[in-house]
Amino acid sequence: MSSLDPSRILSAVKFPDWKKSWRRTARFVGAHEKVLLAILAIVIVISGGFWYRQFSNNNSDSPTIGGTYVEGMVNDKKELSQITTRLTKAGLLTFSSDGQLDGQLAEKWSINEDKSEYRFTLADGVDRDDIISVLQQRSDVIGEAETSADLERDIVVKLAAPNPSFALLVTRPLFDYGPYKLGKSNDQTTVFTRNTKKKAVTSYINKLIIHSYANEEDLQKALRGNRLDGAIGTSSSVAPKDFKHYEVNLNRYYTVLFNTNKTPFRDDGLRKALSAGTAAPTTPFTLIASDQEPYKTLATEVVAKWQQLGAKVDLSLKPLQEVTGSIGPSRNFQALLIGIDYGLEMDPFYLWHSSQIRATGNNVTGVNNPTVDALVEKTRNNLNVTERQQLLDELQNTLISQGVMMIVQRMTLDYYMSNSIQFVEPSLPSSDADRFLSAALWSVK
Repeated sequence: MSSLDPSRILSAVKFPDWKKSWRRTARFVGAHEKVLLAILAIVIVISGGFWYRQFSNNNSDSPTIGGTYVEGMVNDKKELSQITTRLTKAGLLTFSSDGQLDGQLAEKWSINEDKSEYRFTLADGVDRDDIISVLQQRSDVIGEAETSADLERDIVVKLAAPNPSFALLVTRPLFDYGPYKLGKSNDQTTVFTRNTKKKAVTSYINKLIIHSYANEEDLQKALRGNRLDGAIGTSSSVAPKDFKHYEVNLNRYYTVLFNTNKTPFRDDGLRKALSAGTAAPTTPFTLIASDQEPYKTLATEVVAKWQQLGAKVDLSLKPLQEVTGSIGPSRNFQALLIGIDYGLEMDPFYLWHSSQIRATGNNVTGVNNPTVDALVEKTRNNLNVTERQQLLDELQNTLISQGVMMIVQRMTLDYYMSNSIQFVEPSLPSSDADRFLSAALWSVK
């Protein structure tokens, strides 16, 4: 048996040529590295984009589409009907975030020189015959007017009397193009789902649910138990955990009006003192108010404050119908505590302009002042609702300084909403149900 020679064994093994193998590997990487790097870059971009969207959605106020909003209310069929109108119907025009009029069902609009004729060009797909039919039936909102078709998609509204505020009236929900449609409904629960009708107003939240409760106690219990996303409360209510309190100002006020054409308020000394809360002359007079709440309580508080100032004032409580139906219109008062409503278009013309002093006019205080008239006209000719509110505030402050009126309380809506809901305040709210005028802009965070 021959012995093994280690050197012969080693020489018989054929090792690979490492230099040649490395060159082949290098050529392979060189040919494919660009493709590999491109694929890697795409993966990084897609992953980064996904992460950024998730981060943005969770860390910004940008609206997102989807989700459900649940609200509770004390059982009130009238208010629920008003809410249904706000959710299921839309206006020809709407408002931008800065208060400017913007197109909705109408793409554009124009007014003639004397503000008596309005032309609206409807968006393609909006049923013109339906729009005209509704306008012809809703004189309670738009006033006396003739509405007709013109050109291919235009409608023309001719008013019985000029009205520079008319464009604001057609922002009201009148037409069946609202963001939601009525779904399931019974005495306890009403469900609204997204309206899929062509040209319907778009919304972010998919579904709105409203639960009706027998009383305020049951409503507050549901709110505290986190079974609701929102509900009306009072200014003294305590917001539940993870809820925010919103105070929405309505265009309605409880005020004292002074009759400037009746003794002792022909002389502005007494009324200016009472408006300003300064020492008052002892000339006797009577404040008339309704015997219903909250008028009765508000009037009692006003009289007590005036008496502390030295005023010699008596309080006379009358039925509300008598106050609003005869005492106010006939101007048979010295001082009158009453609610005033600037209407759907927030127009002060009918209450304060000197042209409305004549019989059947609503200027029951008899104020006749060029400065007031100028502010009234400036207010009603400004269609930006943010600026319009500022002008209305200026007008009212002028009336207060002249001793024509005194604001006792502005009506507000105290609203509690979950922090998980992005709330947007409505434009021109005049009632509690008007909180839903902006519901299409609400979103789940």
